[in-house]
Amino acid sequence: MNKLIESEIQKFEALQKNYEDFGADDSEADYVFQLVIARAISNTPVDIDEAIEWELYDEEKCDAVAKELTTQAWRVYKTIQSNAQASDIIELQKYCWRLDVRELSPRDFRSKNEV
Repeated sequence: MNKLIESEIQKFEALQKNYEDFGADDSEADYVFQLVIARAISNTPVDIDEAIEWELYDEEKCDAVAKELTTQAWRVYKTIQSNAQASDIIELQKYCWRLDVRELSPRDFRSKNEV
């Protein structure tokens, strides 16, 4: 996989581990991150200024955590959009193991404005 993409994903994963007490490393947050990656590899336009609903344990208390996760997730999105080659897409699809084909459509992406 492209080293820039891999590095940005690793930074997100480090945030997940760092904030695991808030639920950032749980399946829900991981699923949402995989949706971000799916949007990037399917060239689905998104509003990168929009907050993402991470389904953390207590959204009000976790606002700063959610913002940090969102910032890094959009960084991953932009890096994929700018750098991904066909071989990267294949690896990224494998990374998104929680998703099925139907979840590659824009309507499945959940933002705070849609919840």
